[in-house]
Amino acid sequence: SGFCKRILWPLFHMMSSEPADSTKVSTKERILSQSEDGSTQYPAASANVHQFDRSLWQTYTVVNRKFSDVVVSVYQGESTLIWIHDYHLLLLPMQLRRRLTGAKIGLYLHTPWPSSELYRTLPVRDELLRSVLSVTLLGFNLFDYARHFLSCCVRLLDLEHFMKNGNILIEYAGRRAVIRVSHIGIDPERFSSCIESQTVKKEVHRLLNVVNGYRSDSDRRRKKESVEPVRIVCGIDDIDATKGLPFKLLAFEQLLINLPQYREHLVLYQVAIPRDVPTLQKLREETYDIIERINEEFGTESYTPVIFVEQRLSLVERVALYQASDAMLLTPIRDGLNLIPYEFLIAARPGKGRLVLSENTGCSRALFSAIRVNPWNSQEIMYSLDMALCEDEQQAAEEQAADVHNLKSNTIAKWARSFVSDLESIEEPKMRHRVALGLGSQGMGELADLNYLDPMNIAQKVQGLLANEANELLFVFGYEGVLLKSRGTSSTSDENFGSFFSKAGRSKALESAGSSAL
Repeated sequence: SGFCKRILWPLFHMMSSEPADSTKVSTKERILSQSEDGSTQYPAASANVHQFDRSLWQTYTVVNRKFSDVVVSVYQGESTLIWIHDYHLLLLPMQLRRRLTGAKIGLYLHTPWPSSELYRTLPVRDELLRSVLSVTLLGFNLFDYARHFLSCCVRLLDLEHFMKNGNILIEYAGRRAVIRVSHIGIDPERFSSCIESQTVKKEVHRLLNVVNGYRSDSDRRRKKESVEPVRIVCGIDDIDATKGLPFKLLAFEQLLINLPQYREHLVLYQVAIPRDVPTLQKLREETYDIIERINEEFGTESYTPVIFVEQRLSLVERVALYQASDAMLLTPIRDGLNLIPYEFLIAARPGKGRLVLSENTGCSRALFSAIRVNPWNSQEIMYSLDMALCEDEQQAAEEQAADVHNLKSNTIAKWARSFVSDLESIEEPKMRHRVALGLGSQGMGELADLNYLDPMNIAQKVQGLLANEANELLFVFGYEGVLLKSRGTSSTSDENFGSFFSKAGRSKALESAGSSAL
């Protein structure tokens, strides 16, 4: 619940940092507020203003600096490539660029990038943006996120992008950053190789017994003769406000209300992976309230409409769930990388790999067989799920096979090799530290060994002075001795400064000699 989860995660997913408190209404109330045409009304934006916690930012900075120290210690020159992942280390590129000029640095962001109107509300927006622009190659999952980033650059830093040889480039600080958009794949062999294992088959057998309400194998054989087996719609999501769990549950409730043929014949098997997020408790309470209502209304002694499992699943358990299911339903309201649909398509039975995905799911546009829905429209989700379950199995198998072929051709290993190859091919100039003298470009000089001031070192020294001095301290910052008496000269201003310092009692005057780039 530090800077990453409290500040960056909700901001990058374009949500309020505390969505439950900000709206003062539950997800159910927001979802059930619908217009006459049945479409769900979008909730009003929050007017609450949250205090920015500088201590979280300082901790984030320190952690990134520790990573920087380690990378610098093992860096072996131009043959070394540096590849950074995700929003936890967004300050690392600039810290490395200052110390390793000419280094080839890649960054791939696993999350969305917010619109410029939201990103500009971040107090440390410029620091993060300038750091990200210090990379050699910047990767996004979707072009929408790259477009948001480019918009931030032009609106906040007045930096325009341009195209060259089919690449998107941005010039910043005398060098260029290249923008790349690419989907991450999975390792298909990892999933397909364990489908026929006995452990997976045993787990599938157990799941079907649970879903159908069988108490024993004999009970299963007896009921199977007279009752059609229950079909399964599965879902695997983090317990996070961005994943739209309440939206999914409300749509499933509408399905059972409006299409009674699915009662006692369809189960939503929802796996919720615990996460340490600020709104976890309120989200859990809201989710369990909806589940309890659905199960009380439509459940029987041997039929539970919603089976909710709050735990992490092993590879065997995931593959078994995919094998037992007839469809998958995911309704995130904002999503970055989400590889669960890829796993499902690889491991599901032929013709059973039906996908109903929110249009905001990170991989939805890369899948031919997926039915894309508006996660805020419960009626659209309901009818799309019905359409998926009624689809001809042969047609579903053909569409699934097309996606499986694409996934096997574009694995995560191939994606990684492609990113590294692009990073290697980009020329990264060796920059010398520059110091501007005056306002014109003619006063620009270069220093090879410019020592940067360490903000944390300064903070520690200041804390020590404050602890040892009884009176208040006066800090006066100058440049190259302009506030001190020059050798062999006599200056009235020097005398005035000295008189002023002497009147300050125990105050100390500190001068920073050199240039600071904090």
